[in-house]
Amino acid sequence: MQPAVDLACAGKVKSAACRLGPVAILVLALAVPAAAAPITRTYDVTVNNVHDLTGNNVAAPFNPVVGSFTVTFDPALLTIVNQTSGITVNSLNLTVASPIAFSYSAANTDEVQIGGLDQGTGGLTDGLSDFLVDIFDASGQQPFFGNMTYTISATTVATGQFSDFGPSSRADGTVTVVPGLAVPEPPMSVLFLAGGLLSVAVKRRGKSRNA
Repeated sequence: MQPAVDLACAGKVKSAACRLGPVAILVLALAVPAAAAPITRTYDVTVNNVHDLTGNNVAAPFNPVVGSFTVTFDPALLTIVNQTSGITVNSLNLTVASPIAFSYSAANTDEVQIGGLDQGTGGLTDGLSDFLVDIFDASGQQPFFGNMTYTISATTVATGQFSDFGPSSRADGTVTVVPGLAVPEPPMSVLFLAGGLLSVAVKRRGKSRNA
């Protein structure tokens, strides 16, 4: 009995797949990069030189501002707005009257914005304890501080005006990050391809032995 012949590889001019063989193809398939998947980052933020930004000359009630936030998000989504799931406030040394949320914008320098939900993560409410912080290059290896501002619930001057508090410049803030341990899973197409190629390799060996 003649060995079974793979018609796709029978000609004189063989494809790269035929020359490599099924085992080599399996290795190449498993080397395909995994699809994008959510990442988890813990951002430790410290902001110094916090002062009254509105000119009321009120002493900042919290200086420095120190906080730690763990955020899980998928950069492939490109935009996330005011999401309260996927964020944990590990610590924060000021009071925020509304739930803490986060937003993400890949287009805006890979930005994660964390803040009170009352006016969304991009706004503050006068007369309410509110807070926001911007972190840029958030999904990269070296995220950096963008801005931080907070308000308090009490009026700060006799005229009834309110004060916003923040740093003098970006240099007054620091961000350190601890990457999450989540490992992206291989795409299902790669798993199916690997399984199919392995099956082909086993069948060919069996036919050769029975020839």
